[in-house]
Amino acid sequence: MKPNALICLFIIISNFSFAQTLGGTDQNIAPIYYNLSVIQANKDYRATFFKDIEGTPYIYKEFVPSEIEGVKSKMNLRYNAFDDVIEVEKNPNEIYTVSKDPAYGVIYMNYDRKKLRLITIVDKKSEEALAYAFELINNNKLALLRRDKIDFKEGKVAKTSFELNSKPQFTSIKSTYLLEQKDKKIIEFPSSKSKLLALYPSHTNEIKSYLKDNKIDLSDESDMIKTTHFLSTL
Repeated sequence: MKPNALICLFIIISNFSFAQTLGGTDQNIAPIYYNLSVIQANKDYRATFFKDIEGTPYIYKEFVPSEIEGVKSKMNLRYNAFDDVIEVEKNPNEIYTVSKDPAYGVIYMNYDRKKLRLITIVDKKSEEALAYAFELINNNKLALLRRDKIDFKEGKVAKTSFELNSKPQFTSIKSTYLLEQKDKKIIEFPSSKSKLLALYPSHTNEIKSYLKDNKIDLSDESDMIKTTHFLSTL
């Protein structure tokens, strides 16, 4: 075989092996790193903006080995609850975000393998938007989801000597609970008995008895999980 042909063959084999190392040829890890959105605008944002803010935009600050369903390789991921993005660490100084694409819509975060799903919600402008939510229970009939959000509060400069400056800060987590119905439509989990009964008008007596007998608090997460399981039996 001629030398040039040998070189070409070596390059082809090397590229194939590299793809295998990244996670397989059917859907390797390369699209995650190179076709998804690198944090271009966030270079200064990450270096200066985050540095001067009290608190954290992360529920869990550390990257942890996690899995994206359909991608063979494990990656170091963490959830940014302020920006509502999944960050992926290729190297310590090379961080990307996972595109909000249904192809990468189910993520197992290795904080006890919490399942994070990309779902479609209706935002404040009454428009459909993609967002992440943790799946708390799913019995193939109903699913209970929780959206965690960390808000941002602007700092203030004291206007008088009697006031103190305040630094900008990330505020505590706010959680919203959602119910994915049998038809896959996602609504807010009913926060009161009347709202719950309105969802199931043909099962009023059963629901009333269940709530009373089990002393259900519809604002308590564990009770929401129990109630979702009960509703799936109706």
